[in-house]
Amino acid sequence: MFLAAACSSTNLSDSVESVTLSEHTRGYRKVITVTQKQTQVTINDKVYSRQTQPQQWKQLLESLRPIRLADLPSIKTRTERSAVDAAYISQVTVLAAEKTYESNFFDHTTPPKELADVVKTINATAQGIVPEESTRN
Repeated sequence: MFLAAACSSTNLSDSVESVTLSEHTRGYRKVITVTQKQTQVTINDKVYSRQTQPQQWKQLLESLRPIRLADLPSIKTRTERSAVDAAYISQVTVLAAEKTYESNFFDHTTPPKELADVVKTINATAQGIVPEESTRN
């Protein structure tokens, strides 16, 4: 089990600059980047964005709270289905205090339990930004 983040929630909110979820397979790449001010979804070469609501940013920071950012690269992940293109290969990246923390790759359908809330919150924040994806899961 990972220890709670070394920072208090106030420091965490001051230090986290962005949280990114990337998903890709052959011929498809989707990147969702959430900052305090903006949520941006890039699909292949098309970019969509809108303002991040304060509650969405707060919820994202809350989902990060149980994770010690320095431990992000050591969270055990599975990539069984993405190895055969049955699932997107995904990764969470956090930019905080001018340092980048990256998770290992994982199947988008089965994020590690430590990252499940983060992935869910990022996807919920980006919901409806891309018109043709607004009804997709």
